[in-house]
Amino acid sequence: MPRKRKSNLSRSFTRARTAKVARSRESEEQTQTRQMLDSQRHATQRASETLEQSQARRALDAERHASQRASETFTQTQARQALDAERHASQRASDTFTQTETRRALDAERHAFQRASETYTQTQARQTLDAERDAFQRASETFTQTQARQTLDAERHASQRAAETVEQTQTRRVLDAERHGQLIAAETDEDSQRRRLLNAERQAERRRISVVDFRITQEPDDSQHYNGLPVMQETEDNENMNYVGPIETGHQEEHGEEHIIYTSLPYLKNMTPRLTRLFNNAVKMKIANRSVLTINSIFTKLKNKVKNPRESQMDVVYSIP
Repeated sequence: MPRKRKSNLSRSFTRARTAKVARSRESEEQTQTRQMLDSQRHATQRASETLEQSQARRALDAERHASQRASETFTQTQARQALDAERHASQRASDTFTQTETRRALDAERHAFQRASETYTQTQARQTLDAERDAFQRASETFTQTQARQTLDAERHASQRAAETVEQTQTRRVLDAERHGQLIAAETDEDSQRRRLLNAERQAERRRISVVDFRITQEPDDSQHYNGLPVMQETEDNENMNYVGPIETGHQEEHGEEHIIYTSLPYLKNMTPRLTRLFNNAVKMKIANRSVLTINSIFTKLKNKVKNPRESQMDVVYSIP
């Protein structure tokens, strides 16, 4: 009597079980070799795929991964996430600049597609998980990492805002207001008190630290000289800043409870009212952000806004309580 032929499913199951047993007996070198060969084979297959085949493969992979993750235990999930993080970090470290840009563009498109197809509940769940992950990452940062992250975030946000249209700016402000309202509404009493305290401290710091308008005096007295050159005399009017001459690199003096800091900077002679306002606002922002010594970048940007600027050296004076 002829033997009954096994079904395709049975043969597939047998092959999978045999391969699993073989993998469990591999040495570390054999495992690495097999994984490298598999990755090369998969890369070759993906390179020869058509668009329809790629989409079908990704859909099957997504279903398979979702099924696997659904059946994982908590320990298996943590182990998988740790391995994925290490693998992704290794891949990013070996990326070229072009590969990095391509990967980011693809990630942005994929994330946008995923967000567009989310339900309201899925969106809330994703935002909650993202907030928890970001909070955990920030909590484990060093001071240097925090400063670097804040600098990169500020540059990215400034670049995004500079490229916005008027409609995009209005939309962003509305969304920000709604998001802030939701965050405030979800705060506990302790969170609200902490936020109000931080806001009060930040606003008080901004009010205390102000740019002082100084002008070179025509006939200064002896107390207004430094190294034989006239220093700048304080004026109460901070609206029209009028710098009319050079002065040497200054120094720091202590006057009671406040410090007058003289910082030697390049400047534009005969600054227009518009550039004066730009400079005044930029200085206030710099000082409010505790970055007084990096104010040279302000003049570098201002120089690009006028033709044939005449550079010199002068002292800009700040009053810091």
